[in-house]
Amino acid sequence: RVICALGGYAAKQLLKTDDPVGRLRGKWHFYHGIPVRVTYHPAYLLRCSGEKERQEKQKVWEDVKAVQRLLNGEETVRA
Repeated sequence: RVICALGGYAAKQLLKTDDPVGRLRGKWHFYHGIPVRVTYHPAYLLRCSGEKERQEKQKVWEDVKAVQRLLNGEETVRA
């Protein structure tokens, strides 16, 4: 029902784009009619530290909550 692409490789393969994750995340995309939410890969988060770590984890959390809202029927998206 929804795809959560973790990291640049997954996003680029699914969406056929060279855009960086930072430009792709935070909005809905589509793969064969299936909603796709792009977010940072967990390995990237492990490499971050300090304030940047907190900021990037917050962005991932917002993406995960958007996926959950879609699955719960609280949010709708159209291709």
